[in-house]
Parts: sequence; structure tokens; C-alpha cells
Amino acid sequence: MLGANKEADLEDEELEQTSSSAAIVADSDDLITNIFLHLPIKSLLRIKSVCKRWLSLISDPFFVNLRNRTTNVVSALFFKRVHSSELYFVFLDRNNSNDDIPIRDLSFVEDSVGLEVTHSCNGLICCRSRRRCTDYFYFTYYICNPTTKQYRKLPPTLGGGVVHSFVNIAFDPCKSPHYKAICISSNDGWHWQIEIYYSEIKQWRQICGEPFTSLGMNFDRGVLWNGAMHWISTEGSSLSFDVERECFRRMPSMPLISIDREYRNRMYLYIGESQGHLYLIGTDFDRPLDEPQTTCFHIFEMETDYSGWVLKYQVDSDVPIAPIHLDICFSILHLVRGEGDEEEEEEEDLSLVIHTVGDHEVFSYNLKDIALRKLRIVPEPIQNSRPLKFWWSSTYQYIESICYV
Repeated sequence: MLGANKEADLEDEELEQTSSSAAIVADSDDLITNIFLHLPIKSLLRIKSVCKRWLSLISDPFFVNLRNRTTNVVSALFFKRVHSSELYFVFLDRNNSNDDIPIRDLSFVEDSVGLEVTHSCNGLICCRSRRRCTDYFYFTYYICNPTTKQYRKLPPTLGGGVVHSFVNIAFDPCKSPHYKAICISSNDGWHWQIEIYYSEIKQWRQICGEPFTSLGMNFDRGVLWNGAMHWISTEGSSLSFDVERECFRRMPSMPLISIDREYRNRMYLYIGESQGHLYLIGTDFDRPLDEPQTTCFHIFEMETDYSGWVLKYQVDSDVPIAPIHLDICFSILHLVRGEGDEEEEEEEDLSLVIHTVGDHEVFSYNLKDIALRKLRIVPEPIQNSRPLKFWWSSTYQYIESICYV
């Protein structure tokens, strides 16, 4: 009997200690914040509604800034058909399910004209609508967070109505909780002017100086890397804009190729950043960027000091990718660099996300292991519907984020 009483007393003491520990955690904002920092973003969005205190902690700009510094992984790619509002997602993580679709369309943004996605950067996306007025367009731009479904309508640019206008987001949550929207506009497609929107002060400012000249540059698909925005033209020439100093940098053009002892420009298929590295994929075939690409391409990486492009991989036409072959028309949607130790890896671990044009299939192809994995498209396309046709220029990155817009 005495032993039973001692055992009961020990259980009561342990329960009391557990309750005391739980009370200490519950009463400490620092401990709760540290726990929240390790939760998935989807869980954070759900538990915000538990109580006002948790909502306050998770919504605090200090917490948002800390949490965003730990999340910078592309979890999915998304795109939409022309003349359709439905978004399609390709999840790079095989463990996702249909319930994980962050948004099905852009209806959470209030715009009566209709929206198109134009850019994405580290969890934020840029959308726009346009209204025609005589010979010009008036563009309305929105910066959106698809994870939280928050958005901000940007004020009109200082230049007013223009013929050509492109906005790229420069956002690096590891450096600042604020972003810049870089607008490049022109009326003749040759002389261009830059304006910058600062999220911190919510204003546009025009970059002083004479308009710069550029022909054929794809200003709608800028890539943020090494503190600068990078663009490349259809002919392979490059342009780099230092976001911090707000000035242009020198940047080497894509390497020329030798065909029949003659040097020619190389058409590019893709430019993008992964794990702090800037990659460019070029092909020997003279085919427009918005058409399906075929085989024989080269993967280059830019040196951090901008001294030049270094060849990393060369893929030839006789290399099969079972169960498909590279002689089938395809488009390269994305390039992913592995997270291995750079010093220990003799060969870089790179994977390509490839869409076989004309069907409903997307594959991940590892260049190091020669391994192919089929990726899911969500929602799953109807097999008897019109075939999917997507390419890099219309594919955007989805990164979970709770950053403010």
C-alpha cells in the first residue's frame, strides 16, 4: 500500500512538473516564437486563427523577417493556358497532394480587366492588366504573395502610357524584408527608361540619365542573382542592373559556337538562378524561344566575378532519356542545383525540369545520375483536352513565404 502511494505521488509530481513546463513555454513569447520558426508555413497560416496572441506573434514584422530568411526553396512551378484563368502547378516535391495547391487562379486580386503573371521572385509574383488608349497602353501592376493571398496595387508609373512595359521584382528576404519593382518601358522598342518602386516608401522614382538602347532583350524574364537583375536577348547578348547601386554592370554575352569553322550566335533556352549560382542553357538550333526545343544544348554557369560563362554540361542528340528521347520536341522549364558539398562534388548535381511538348507530361532529369522522374501536374489535365504547350518564358516559380507586400 505504501509503495502504491509513493508511485501515485511520483506521478502527481511528474504531472505537476509537466504542467509547470508547459505553462513556462506558454507564457514565454520567445520560446513560442522559436517553436513557430521551425513550423512549415502552411501550419503557421492555420494556427494564426487559434488565438489573438498567436496571430500577433506570427504577424509581427520581426517574426516574418526571421521566418522568410529560412525559406528560399522552389517547391513548385506554375503556369496557365492562354485565355484561361486556371493555374497549373508542377510540384518538385513528390510528397505533395491536391490539397497543397496554393491558389487555383488569380481571383483573389480585384481587377475587372483580367490579369497575367509577368514575373516571380523569392515568394512574390507580379501580375498586370492593361487598358488600351489610342496608341498606348496603361498598365496596372500588382505585387502578390500567392501563399497568403495578399496583394498590393502599385501606383501608376511616372512615365504614364507606353507601348512596352515590363516589371521585374527584386526581392531577397535574406538581405531585407523590402522589395523593389524595376519597371523598364519604351515607346519604340529601342530606347528604354528605368523606374523603380520602393516597397518601403511605396513610391516610384525614375532613374536619372539618358534612356539606354537595347534591341531584342527579354525584359520580362529578369533573374535576380548576386545583387543584380540579369536579362538576356534572343541573340545571346546580356545586360545586368545592380539593384543596390542602381546602375548597369558589365556582363559577358553567351559564348559563340563554331559551326563549319564559322562562329555564330547561340540561341538560349533558359536563364535562371539555383542555390546561389546563375545558369544559362543555349542551343545550336536557330529556333524561337517560344517554340518547342529539340536536342543538343549546353549548360553554362556565370563566374561570380562576371569574368565569363563556364561550360558545365553538354547534352547531345544521341543521349536517350528513357522512356523519352531527346529527339522528341521538349521545352526546359527549370534547372535545379543539388544541395551537396561543392568541395566534395567532382561533378555538379544538376537536374532539368523538362516538358515534352504536345502531351501532358513533365519530367525531372538528373544530369549526374542520368535518372528520370515523372512529376505531377495539378490539377491533372484532362487527357482528351488540348495538349499542354509550355516553355520557360511562361513558367514561374512558387516559393512559400509569409512576407508582406
